[in-house]
Amino acid sequence: MGIQKQSVNVSIFYGMPGWHLLLQQIQSIVHHLKDQRLLESYAVSLNFTRGENIRFSGRVLPGNDVLLATETGRLALAFMRQFPSVSHLAPFPVEGFLMNFPNNSVQYNLFKPVTEFTERPLAPYQADFQEALSKHLVSILSEEEVTNDTIFSFGLYTFLGIFSGCSSNIGEAISLVDLFNNASRWVSAGKPMADEIFRSNREPLLEEYTLHLLETATTPPHWVSQWRDYMRAQTAMIKGDPELDVATYVRTMLDAAQHQLALTNDTVSIICDISRNILTELKNSVPLTV
Repeated sequence: MGIQKQSVNVSIFYGMPGWHLLLQQIQSIVHHLKDQRLLESYAVSLNFTRGENIRFSGRVLPGNDVLLATETGRLALAFMRQFPSVSHLAPFPVEGFLMNFPNNSVQYNLFKPVTEFTERPLAPYQADFQEALSKHLVSILSEEEVTNDTIFSFGLYTFLGIFSGCSSNIGEAISLVDLFNNASRWVSAGKPMADEIFRSNREPLLEEYTLHLLETATTPPHWVSQWRDYMRAQTAMIKGDPELDVATYVRTMLDAAQHQLALTNDTVSIICDISRNILTELKNSVPLTV
């Protein structure tokens, strides 16, 4: 029986306009913690519960949890003292009765990592997925100010990478979209909006998909291509595990991605519908490989 790892869960309350700066700091914190051999694995999530915040969940061996929490908090607070942020959220939330936590503060154990709610043998795959997605999230969203639009765009390509990487052709990718957009809680209530977004951005969406999610080579590889390749490798391992199936894996990973990007169900519905529009448009115009 393996050694049970412990989780350290830190919420960093910092105004969304400065999230790109905070993500840069989180990247530095991760490097520091790994250099100190304090961090086994981690996940980074965007969050708006009781204030604009970014969640950091680290997995450690027993005995290192207090030191990991202390170091993470120390480095985050030092950053916020040097670069304090302004939050645009009201002190009282629109829904609920609890006040938001102070901006520019660090709070501990407000949440549990989603892997604690995932049954084995899928939990290790989900932990690996969350760290892989976290690396792209931190890298891409730290490049410019984070807005609802940049989160949506990142979420769209995250989902497209999942659908494409877990399928052997565009037809299968469409089937995955339909499975999780129509037969689950992601009811397509936002389809008119999705159709309008697709019509308004048809050419760049098709160009980006063709360039980064089909077999077109780019140098260096674009993050979306890397993400698709990661999903392909994970899917191959899932297919080789008699206890798992691809549909369950995809459903769980879509849930994890939605959680990490703080996407509402309506937003996920729109993303799925746009994904289907892109895939359907391309189905008869390119070779059926993804």
